[in-house]
Amino acid sequence: MEKAKTFSLRWTDEEKHVFKKKINKEEIIASLEGLIVGFPRDNGNAKRLVQLIPQVDVIYINIFNKNQIQYIKDSKYHTMHIGEENKVIWAILTAYCKTGIKSTIFRFEWIRDGQKYERYLERASIKRIFDGLVMAYPDMNENSKKLSDILSIADDLYINWDYTGDVNSVYYKIGEEVTGGIAIKPHNKIVWSKLKEMCTVQNQTD
Repeated sequence: MEKAKTFSLRWTDEEKHVFKKKINKEEIIASLEGLIVGFPRDNGNAKRLVQLIPQVDVIYINIFNKNQIQYIKDSKYHTMHIGEENKVIWAILTAYCKTGIKSTIFRFEWIRDGQKYERYLERASIKRIFDGLVMAYPDMNENSKKLSDILSIADDLYINWDYTGDVNSVYYKIGEEVTGGIAIKPHNKIVWSKLKEMCTVQNQTD
């Protein structure tokens, strides 16, 4: 299947607001290739990005934490480390983070007892909950960290509470095509309790 000619760029500003816009892959690749020509001895990360960008669907940048980017490729979430010392790369990436659509809410859907519900939640408020769990439980925060990360970019989250298998998941959707899931084991009771609290206001859908 041929990859799209654009990807979704998402970024967080200093107030932790999330923005999004579509970026032409060929345009940003041309900028990075110019960097490779101009700095032939120090361009490893630029070369990695040039190879990566044709394959990605989403790139997320926290422009106030210039150590890494997150990206989604083939519906899987990945991290690429780019040190803050790579100033020209960050200048190219953040140049695209000037204008975009502010994304302050996301849709949360769930199924319980065969009924489907949904509500819209403020992204920053829910993200703070899981950021707090990351800080409170530093030795066992993997799922909270994943949820916090995906809340920076997801448009929809979905849980099927009727699932009867051993390990349930929180599923996410980004844009129209990118989907994935975060498996959360039953013993992560605090994480599950916070997710259940998100289901207290119920708007039933068809």
